[in-house]
Amino acid sequence: MKYEKEIKLLRLFNEKVGKLEKLAILKNIKNVGFEVKTTYKRNKRVEKEKRFGPNSKSIDAFVLTIRFFVRDRDGISINKINKLYSSLPLSKILIEKVSETELRVNQYLSDHIGYTVDNYTFTRCDAFEIILFGSLAHANANDKRRKQYESIENNVLAYEVVYNSFTRTLIFLLNKIKIISATNKKAILELENITV
Repeated sequence: MKYEKEIKLLRLFNEKVGKLEKLAILKNIKNVGFEVKTTYKRNKRVEKEKRFGPNSKSIDAFVLTIRFFVRDRDGISINKINKLYSSLPLSKILIEKVSETELRVNQYLSDHIGYTVDNYTFTRCDAFEIILFGSLAHANANDKRRKQYESIENNVLAYEVVYNSFTRTLIFLLNKIKIISATNKKAILELENITV
């Protein structure tokens, strides 16, 4: 088959999406958010947080797979799949669907989350990478994201704002990769029907 390698990549993408869809995180994503209550005891500020949504175990499992879609290293990131589509003889509608999906992901990630430190306003991408690469997926002590994570870790409000954005980004990404997965199924059929 002429496009065997490309079809394998599309199937691998869909396999990883299927794995994500089976995880427990999907049961807990309806109410994502947090609440921080500040009280004072003997003139000392005390903050208590309450988080709504997926627990840390379900997020940890989800993160192990979601990395495939955001890192170019494995060849099935949203970016790599978009480039693959543009290099293949696929129908224009499929190519545009994947391209538009990547564009929407990039736009979403570039939005600010309303948290500023030292005159720098964090984007959703910043929040996502701080939690993902600063804590969950990697923990290189010299990495910029690890240092950012450590700087917010003990600030309850800052941590909850960043973590909430991270969780919402996971949900957004899942929805977008599901769109690409459905498009991949159509693309595979088109590629399998191409005769040399």
